[in-house]
Amino acid sequence: MSAQQHHHRHHHHHANESDVVVDDGSIQLLAYQIYQKKGGPALDNWLEAEQTVKNNH
Repeated sequence: MSAQQHHHRHHHHHANESDVVVDDGSIQLLAYQIYQKKGGPALDNWLEAEQTVKNNH
């Protein structure tokens, strides 16, 4: 596996069927709002925010 292939799935610019393109800004904002409400690990809040943003598309 080349380095390029390895990094490909992290790009938000080239969407495939299983990957919804989301705006990192909205995730960040939402994650922060979740954090303010619930506290807890930032990563958990980020993942929850990411799911929410993806489901809203």
